[in-house]
Amino acid sequence: MKKGLVIAEKSSLLKQIMDAYNHHKSEFAFELDGIAQSGHLLGLKLPSEIDEDMKGWEMSKYPWRPETWEYKVAEKKNHNPKFKTATQIFYDIKKAVKSGKYDFIIHAGDPDQEGELLVRETLNEIGNSLPVMRIWINASTENEFVSALKNMKSDNDPFYERIYQAGLARSHCDYLVGMNLSPVVSLKTDETVNIGRLKTFIIDLVAAQEEKVKNWKPQSHYGIAAQCQYNSMDFISEHTTVFETEQEAKDIIKLLQNTATVTSVETKTVKKSAPSLFELSSLQVAANKKYGYSSNDVLGICQMLYEKRILSYPRTSCKFLNDEADFEVLLQSACVFEDLKKFVSQITKEDIESVKKNKQYVDNAAVADEGHLALTPTTQKASIANLSEPEKQILHMVFAQYVAIFLKPMVQRKTKIISNNNGYDFVANGKVLLDPGFTELLTTKFNTIELPTVNKGDILTITKMETVEKVATPPVLYTDGTLIAVLTSPIKLFQDATAKTLGKTLKVQIGRPSTRGATIDTLIQLGYLETKKGKGKVNYLITTEKGKRSAKNMTGSILCDAETTLHWEEQLDYIRKGTLFPEAFEDEIWNFICQETDRLKNVSMAKAPAGQNLSGEKKLGVCPKCGSDFVVGKFGPYCKGQCGLTIKQYRGKKMTQSQIAKLLDGKNVVMKGLKSKAGKEYNMSLTPTGQFDSFSYNGKTYYSLKYKEEFAK
Repeated sequence: MKKGLVIAEKSSLLKQIMDAYNHHKSEFAFELDGIAQSGHLLGLKLPSEIDEDMKGWEMSKYPWRPETWEYKVAEKKNHNPKFKTATQIFYDIKKAVKSGKYDFIIHAGDPDQEGELLVRETLNEIGNSLPVMRIWINASTENEFVSALKNMKSDNDPFYERIYQAGLARSHCDYLVGMNLSPVVSLKTDETVNIGRLKTFIIDLVAAQEEKVKNWKPQSHYGIAAQCQYNSMDFISEHTTVFETEQEAKDIIKLLQNTATVTSVETKTVKKSAPSLFELSSLQVAANKKYGYSSNDVLGICQMLYEKRILSYPRTSCKFLNDEADFEVLLQSACVFEDLKKFVSQITKEDIESVKKNKQYVDNAAVADEGHLALTPTTQKASIANLSEPEKQILHMVFAQYVAIFLKPMVQRKTKIISNNNGYDFVANGKVLLDPGFTELLTTKFNTIELPTVNKGDILTITKMETVEKVATPPVLYTDGTLIAVLTSPIKLFQDATAKTLGKTLKVQIGRPSTRGATIDTLIQLGYLETKKGKGKVNYLITTEKGKRSAKNMTGSILCDAETTLHWEEQLDYIRKGTLFPEAFEDEIWNFICQETDRLKNVSMAKAPAGQNLSGEKKLGVCPKCGSDFVVGKFGPYCKGQCGLTIKQYRGKKMTQSQIAKLLDGKNVVMKGLKSKAGKEYNMSLTPTGQFDSFSYNGKTYYSLKYKEEFAK
């Protein structure tokens, strides 16, 4: 009997595959062992590791392109010593693959472009010569895993090969952008600058929104509101014209009479179905608005729920199910929440069949194209008592959205009355809720506006007329959620009509669902963005001085242009469809790199302030343990005296550079948004005591500050 080795993207996925196999071993004509990666094990080598001439940044060395793409094992920052390192995992996989025990490999990366890329990278670096089968899993149940194992295809299948080539091209593109443009801008500005396709675009977008808010000047227009009466019922009707000045409106009022004649009555019943199912980005936007969670927090919570097998695959950009889903069982899984039970009990088999035929929710072609399903319950029931509060909140949002699609639509009666007063038309719009439908579950604000029953030719009495000032809605700063929404659907950023149409067709997004939230967090940690407290749970995103400099210095770069992203996404889509060679895309990117490098070399740029240097070291203060400079380097804050003092985070939350600087100076800081084991948020005030705690890691002794800790508001 042949024997295969499963290489899974992560341990939780490996366990699901091996459990399904072991419970149904008699159904397979092969034996299986398994081993798991921990996401990406490899990264592209730095220019200086490939080319001796690239050691040290010099303007004349750029642009630069490697003759061959070389990889190295990429250790993760803040590695947990309880688990194996990337190097250990890589060599364990290499040893297994080269052991001679196996006849074939099963590639079990996640069912997406990155999942395809990261396992292939490992196999290529190892020099694997065994045949590779691909298990493409959009599954959460054991039977679905068994089915996937029985229906594997060769990883050489054109579908997988094209996805891999697109992932590789995107990776090369991002590398060339970062490794060429970052040094050039850094040399020009005397500070280490991070240039990247997504990073640079986000910084520019946030800075541009700040400018809109700063420069916005309220503009008023004026309308005319008439208080009408018919059969003792009062209602408001507005003139169909809006005026530039209030005087113009007042001049018209002088011409109006105290009655108006109904010229048109239109009444219609309007049905509104439940919103589409959540995918990751729409859930991130909704959770940020409802609970104030960052997009990265939401992804992390979803990942934990997925690994507990009670939520479907989280890194999805698909809002559809296919018709093979076990709709009834998933509804029963939603009943773990008491408030959802009564709604599920109302759902009939006819409701379920209706949803299966509704393209708003079920679309086999869209699922096949995306490679994922929408976020839903799974067939495994959750144990709510064992979940943290944030996990309960996110799970309830997803489950409620799923249940809602089976409920009746909201039904309204809308009425439009047009009347004429001395030759001037007025309009009154009314709406009455006839059936709340799904809105009983997904609470929706509804303002009833009742109008009297009138007929054409009826006379309305005008009891009052006045001007109404209409002020345009001012722009607002981005929150984490609204920024994610724009990156997910950037159509309004496109100026060209053709680009807007193409963007809709391709469903273009800027960045990937799995990386957008992490990128925002990274920009905050790197000091380009920061949060500004708004009302309630709202936190706005604004640029720091460093972020403002970056946006100013990159003015004119097509990296800040949404339509450039559209074009590149179109090219990657062509690669996935097999209509464009990846080499053609990479050559186009290289031409851009050459032109952009030349442009950046020749434009004036704002310099970094004193206290920062090109080694990437920004002095934060003096180390309280040894007296050396405490700086921020490439890999974060550290003591140049190498005394072992570390100040990076507190109870799992990373500290900002300004917070670390205050602590070095012995000052108090408040760490906000900490989470207890129960998921409850709290704030903690920290004041250094002048003493240190010690701990050991890899045989070395490190130190951390001791604090006087007090709960803060």
